[in-house]
Amino acid sequence: MIFSTNSSVPSAHHVNMAVCPSSPSKIFAAYQAGKVGGEYYVMLSISGDGGETWGEGRVAARGGGSMWDPVIYCGGDGVLSLFFGLGEVGGERGGDLMVVRSEDGGLGWGEMTLVMAQGEGVLGGGLLVSVGVGRGGWGGGAEISKRRVTMA
Repeated sequence: MIFSTNSSVPSAHHVNMAVCPSSPSKIFAAYQAGKVGGEYYVMLSISGDGGETWGEGRVAARGGGSMWDPVIYCGGDGVLSLFFGLGEVGGERGGDLMVVRSEDGGLGWGEMTLVMAQGEGVLGGGLLVSVGVGRGGWGGGAEISKRRVTMA
């Protein structure tokens, strides 16, 4: 099981997974967790055996507001990048696009960095990013497309 809810993780959802090309049996699952109507944060669970078993989830990013719709990406260099929307606690989904990075396989994470204020644009390498505003609590969040964008 990737995650389970309990008193310390009362709600968990929006799972996104990544596999690093250099270690194909290792799977990273990022998900938002927290209390409905309260703070949401991003957790990470890791499987070292292709998804047969999962380690206990650990907080990858927390603080500064509620974090929405995590997207995890593993670059060719093995560095994990965890993108998410950061909004107000108890507010609607969406907000600014933030990233934290791990160079040690998800055990430790760097500082939160602003990638882009709410809106849409192109990241380095041509990754398309859309950071939306939630409408009625749904339909917002951060989305990263791995499709390359050609700039004219």
